Amino acid sequence: MTMKRLGKVLILGALMACATGQSAEAKKHQPPPTTGIDGLLYAAATCDMPTVKSLIASGVDLSAKDATGFDVLSRASLDRDTKLWESWGLHKPRIKTAWKLTCPSAVAALTAAGADPWKARFYQSPRLNESQPESIALIRVEDNRETKGKSGNLMEEMTSAVESQLGGHAGASVFHLGYPVISLNETRQKLLAAGFSAEDSAAPDRAKACKALGVDGVFEASLEDYRSSSAAIVVASGFKIKMALSDCKSGEPLWRLDQDYTLSEGILVRAFGGGKIKQIIDGFTSGDPALGFPPYENGFK
Repeated sequence: MTMKRLGKVLILGALMACATGQSAEAKKHQPPPTTGIDGLLYAAATCDMPTVKSLIASGVDLSAKDATGFDVLSRASLDRDTKLWESWGLHKPRIKTAWKLTCPSAVAALTAAGADPWKARFYQSPRLNESQPESIALIRVEDNRETKGKSGNLMEEMTSAVESQLGGHAGASVFHLGYPVISLNETRQKLLAAGFSAEDSAAPDRAKACKALGVDGVFEASLEDYRSSSAAIVVASGFKIKMALSDCKSGEPLWRLDQDYTLSEGILVRAFGGGKIKQIIDGFTSGDPALGFPPYENGFK
C-alpha cells in the first residue's frame, strides 16, 4: 500500500470514528419518548404522573411489551429500591425502603386502568409499601413441567428455599425476609385437620385455605420448565419459575413473579452452592434473591 493510499485510509477511518462518536453522542442527547408505549414506560420510570395518566387516557396498549418482553406494569413494579443493607454483613440493619416501589402511584394507575397483575411477568402491589402481611402460609409448590424427568429433588429444593427466604432461621441466608411463615408441610396438616381432602390440601383453593388457616397471605410457587446441559467442567441449567403472594382479604396479588433464570455452575459452585433452585432463590450466584419484596419490618433484624 502506498503512503498516499495509507493516508486516505487513515483519514477515512478517522472520519468514520468521528461520525460514530457524533452519532452515539446525538443518541445520548435525544429527547425522551413522549408517546405510545415507550412514552408510558419512560413516564412511569420517572414517576411523571400527569404524563402517565394522559397516555393511559389516550389508549396506549397496556399489554404491549418492550424489547426485553416486559409490559409496562412489570417495568413499573421493577422500579424499586433494591438495596437491602446499609453495608455488607450479617448483622447490619435493613434499610426501611428495601424493595419498596419508588413510584407506587404509577403501579396503582396502571392496575386501575386495566393492567392485569396476574399476567405481568413481575408485579408488586403499592400496598406493600405501607404494610406487610403479619402471617403467610405456603400453600402450594408444584411441578408444572410438561416432562417431569428424574429431578424430583428440585421441588424439595424449591420448598426449602422459599420457606427459608420468607421466614429465615439462625442458619438462613442473609437475604431472608423474616415473616412469620407456616411451612408447606404444616399447612397441609392444618388443612387436613380442617376437613380438606388429601388432594385439596395439596392444591387448595386460595380463599378456602385463607379461611381455614387464618393467615393474612398465602404463597404459591411452581416450576414451569427446567433445562440442563453439560460442557467440560461447567453445567448450565435453565429454569422458568412462577411465584405469587396473595392477600387473603381481597384475593388480589401482593407480589408476583414469572421469570426465566439461567445458572452456569463450575466445580466450586456445584460443590459449595447447594441445590440449583436454592441458589437462584437465595441469590447465591448473583446477590439478588428471587424473593425480592419488602422485608417484614416487625421481624428479627
